[in-house]
Order: sequence, then structure tokens, then C-alpha cells
Amino acid sequence: MAVIVPIGDGDGEVHALPVLICRILGNLGAAGLRPSKTALNAHGGGRLTSQLDLQGFLEIARGQKGCRGILVLADADRDCPKTMAPELAAWARELRLDVPVAIVVAKCNYEAWFLGSLASIAGQPLGDRPGVRGDANYEGDPEAATGTKGRLTNMMPKGRAYKETQDQLAMTRLMDLDLVRERCRSFRRLEKAVKELVEAIERGEATVTPEPRAKESTPRTPRARESRGRAGRGRR
Repeated sequence: MAVIVPIGDGDGEVHALPVLICRILGNLGAAGLRPSKTALNAHGGGRLTSQLDLQGFLEIARGQKGCRGILVLADADRDCPKTMAPELAAWARELRLDVPVAIVVAKCNYEAWFLGSLASIAGQPLGDRPGVRGDANYEGDPEAATGTKGRLTNMMPKGRAYKETQDQLAMTRLMDLDLVRERCRSFRRLEKAVKELVEAIERGEATVTPEPRAKESTPRTPRARESRGRAGRGRR
């Protein structure tokens, strides 16, 4: 079966991101295509906004068995996704890989999407652990929130803290995709990116999205840097 290989920014995405992509593929009716069982882990620290590191991870992903497409999910933190994504895509385009690549930048991070879908998460256990309190709510713009992990911790019972390695997968399974789509623009970009990969794979094209911005210049992501050497020699 053809595989989409995800690359995520942190430990929680290793298992959560493939599940989220699988749910989106199901909504698209994309039979014969699945995400890899685990996402490659960039281990945070801005590694996906370092040109050498990003390109190294893309090369690792291309070498995975059955890889027919690659999806990169980076956290924007305080940066602008509309600026970051085309810049990262330009670096991906330089590699001239023979499979399509889609770049997504979550604003501010993956956990903002949980705030966008809090109605479906609140009051539900997270495996064998208590989750967000049933009376929790968030009426603001999820993607304008700061300290999203701390906010989730504050919404949990006393003595309980949000931990991405333990909670991100369970919360991803509880997400109401219709609700988060309505409230989170960067999530809509994720859905569009998965659809772009599916269509490119069907056409046999090695596209890289998003497309360059008008008069694209040399990529200058605010946190970009030539650091840590090639991720091709690094960790998953």
C-alpha cells in the first residue's frame, strides 16, 4: 500500500499525526493510501526551520518503505504560517524529490487545534487517565492563544498536567474535525495539504506545496539557521 510519511515537530506527533492524517484520508475516501505508522520526529528546537535539518528529514522520509508522499507539520510558535510555509516549501523544492511534499505550519502549535475542538474533548477520559474537565471551555480564537499546553493543564483536574507523549494521541482521536475546521485556519490548510498529496500521487506528480509566494526571495524564516548538521544523520 502507498504510504504518506509525516514529519512532526515533537514527541507527541510521533503517534498522533499519523492518526490525524488517517482520519482526513478517510474523509477524502482515499483508498489504497495510508500514513506510516509513526511520524519522523524533529525533536523541536526549530529543526524544521533549519534548511539543512529540514532537507535531511525529507531525505530520510523519502527512504521509508512505500513512501509515495511526505507531509511536514511544523509549529509556528510566534511566527507567521503564511510566511513560513512557502519558505520551507522552497527548501523542499531544492531537493527535487520524486514524490510530492506538502508543508503545513500549525498556528501556534498542534495543541491549538485541541482548543478549537474542546467541546468534543472536555469530559472524556484520555485512555486510563482523566482528561479535560467537563466544564472546561475556550471561547477565544484557538490560534491566537499563547501557552496552549499550559491552558490544557489548567483545564484538567488538580494534580493532572497535559503531557504530549501521553495525551496528544488520545485527544487527536477525540477531535471533532468539523469543529476544528471551522475554528482553525491552519487545520484547514492541513486538510488541503493531505488532499493535495492524494491528488499528486494519483497523477504521478512530484509537486511541492504551498506554491511560491509572488516574487519569492531567498527563504528567511525568523528562526531559520544552519544548525546541527544534516538530519539524515540524526534521530527519528
